[in-house]
Amino acid sequence: MERHLITGATGLVGGMLTLDLLEHYPDAELVCLVRPRGARPAQERLDAALRDAATAYRREAALKRAGQRCRAVSGDLTLPLCGTSGAQVGPVSHVWHSAASLAFEDEAKDAIMQCNVEGTRHVAALAQRLGVGVFNHISTAFVVGDRAGDIPAAPVDPQVRSNNWYERSKVLGERIVSSSGFPTLRILRPSGVIGHDTTFGATTFSGLYGMVKTLLALRLRNRQEFAGQHLRIRADADALVNFVPVNLVTRGAVTLSAADAPSGVYHLSNISQATVADTLSAITERVGMPEPVLVATTDGFTPAEQRLDRAFTFYRPYLSATRHFGLAETLQHTATSMDAPLSRERLVDFVDWYLGTLKRRPAVAGPTG
Repeated sequence: MERHLITGATGLVGGMLTLDLLEHYPDAELVCLVRPRGARPAQERLDAALRDAATAYRREAALKRAGQRCRAVSGDLTLPLCGTSGAQVGPVSHVWHSAASLAFEDEAKDAIMQCNVEGTRHVAALAQRLGVGVFNHISTAFVVGDRAGDIPAAPVDPQVRSNNWYERSKVLGERIVSSSGFPTLRILRPSGVIGHDTTFGATTFSGLYGMVKTLLALRLRNRQEFAGQHLRIRADADALVNFVPVNLVTRGAVTLSAADAPSGVYHLSNISQATVADTLSAITERVGMPEPVLVATTDGFTPAEQRLDRAFTFYRPYLSATRHFGLAETLQHTATSMDAPLSRERLVDFVDWYLGTLKRRPAVAGPTG
């Protein structure tokens, strides 16, 4: 029986990926490397995460196919060989490395590097120990840093200027797997991943959802300042931002695998991009703020606008320039659609779904593993 090793199956992309692999590879066994957490063993965490994913994406049928074909192995990316052994995992033909820290703050630098750089090194070493033939490395399209315009699916420029430690860690992770000598290495680069394009569901929240949570928190803490006036935000109203539904990402990744696509870099981004103006308009409306005024500088900012500007430091590079991620290589090997139009009304649907979850449980944006 063919065996696939998956990291990050408890995360947004990894959970959807696991469900897709169960359907596309009906005769394969899936082994998921999962960190125990507190008193919860790895298998219990995996089962709960996949149930949440199946519910969010209405994929209960895929979960039923799991049977005995999907099992957890306790592991930790921060340890050599991920704290496991080849005997626990068994022979593996494919690796899907999806686990990552989504943190970006300067104070989180060490934890980001430990997970996304050293963790990738440990997964690659385990894969080498297991004699893996195909390594699928899930990176990010934003490894290009401050570059804008047309972005080809190509190795990262050594002189790239990263916008934050998350981007930098993913650049270094790509370098590690590229030098690991796998017979087939696919570097898969999603853009900004959001929920399912039909159900709007998601299981962990960053990117678009981080902006929603940031603006909502500011409004709730400062009702007078953030609820009654049109605040200015530094952003380019005409720029485009690339959000891609999670099911497009994983469907593209799995179909590339099914097509035996050769080693290379593959963007998993959305052909249809949302405008920055629509994105911020949709968010502010749903969190109860007047529509913002988008400007180029901080000249004349009020104290409230200055606080908002500081809170948006991470998001600003993605709201100030358009990036067109080349999909030619991806579409050459898969017939799956990579197009999910995101009108302002559609963005409102994603925002509303997320706001509904905040009433039921806290959002998660930590490591996925």
